Amino acid sequence: MQHLGKRVDSRKPITFDVLKWLILILHRVCKSIYETKLFRAAFALAFFGFMRIGEITYVNKNADNHVLKISDNKFNDIDSEVFVTIMSSKTDQIGCSTTLILSSNDNDNELCVVKMLKDYLQLRPDSQGQLFCHLNHNKLTRFQFLAVLRSALNFIIWNPEEFNTHSFRIGAATTAALEGKTDEEIQTLGRWNSNSLKSYIRLSRLVN
Repeated sequence: MQHLGKRVDSRKPITFDVLKWLILILHRVCKSIYETKLFRAAFALAFFGFMRIGEITYVNKNADNHVLKISDNKFNDIDSEVFVTIMSSKTDQIGCSTTLILSSNDNDNELCVVKMLKDYLQLRPDSQGQLFCHLNHNKLTRFQFLAVLRSALNFIIWNPEEFNTHSFRIGAATTAALEGKTDEEIQTLGRWNSNSLKSYIRLSRLVN
């Protein structure tokens, strides 16, 4: 019997430049101001936080304990940083937790993860539970995240089949490599505990 080879993962990275395009046109594909701010914040955190999709959206009941809650993020006194605590994750099943410190972008206010999170939280319903939710309190799901991502890519006339939810994490690693960060630094930023990091740096798959 012929052994089937492992399928090659050819997803393109969502780099800083691609993210900027997505953020700028989200208002053209979202149905309300609230949804626009929701997806801007979710996309920005996915990239700048090197997030796994199960950490920012509802995937299934088994992964629900990994999703960020509203109580897992805090801003400093002058709102120049946000502290995001990941209580548990794919590589932290016992819940040792990791806190990310994300700083404001003074050079590009339109692509500042701190500002986008604040803008979203000012409109978010006053309730506990998952950080990213709709105005009716329903959780943001992976399916919805991917649907809006594909709509935005279509609007920019990029092939949505070449990207998926993991493209943000791939893009964050690729961007960090382009900026000259070492493998060890990128591994820490992305909370990788193995050599799988190498498969996330995709310089040959950059969008022109």
